[in-house]
Amino acid sequence: MFSDDFLKILGAWQKGWREDQTVRLQLADELKQATLTLPNQFKQVSQPCYRKRFLHHGELFEIIMVDEKDEGLTSWTICQKYAENFKGLQTPGAVSAAIFEHTPTAHEVVVNICELWKAESFISAAQKYRDENGENADAIFHFKASQGEVILSAPLKGSEIVALTGASSPFDEL
Repeated sequence: MFSDDFLKILGAWQKGWREDQTVRLQLADELKQATLTLPNQFKQVSQPCYRKRFLHHGELFEIIMVDEKDEGLTSWTICQKYAENFKGLQTPGAVSAAIFEHTPTAHEVVVNICELWKAESFISAAQKYRDENGENADAIFHFKASQGEVILSAPLKGSEIVALTGASSPFDEL
């Protein structure tokens, strides 16, 4: 069920893409294919998921006015606090960051990494893969389920923004 190819692709996703969207899209395509045969128990989420997204000029129209910006596969978390702290308060070029809360439908869940780590069959396969020095095995074990990560194919919606983050001047200067 958890082939070396699946573990290699999952590890590559968790390793990241260093903000290179071309790499992200390639990894997303590979991951989507690799998860097609997973049992449904690993493609379910029964609670809201959260995502922090830095917002840049030109993106707000789709998110706020159209109430839908499709980004393909992206990582979300079941832990709101993790989303709030993810990558700090600001990033160069962003006007703000938003925390989105979304309860995914069944067809939006690509893989629930938390559920993988509850399955002995996954843990055994991952340990064997690591013992054999499988590519990207270190990334699989680096976070395990600690980030509450769920990979979804769900759009960002302004109506699902639950918080905005950023840095401002000290109160006295305001």
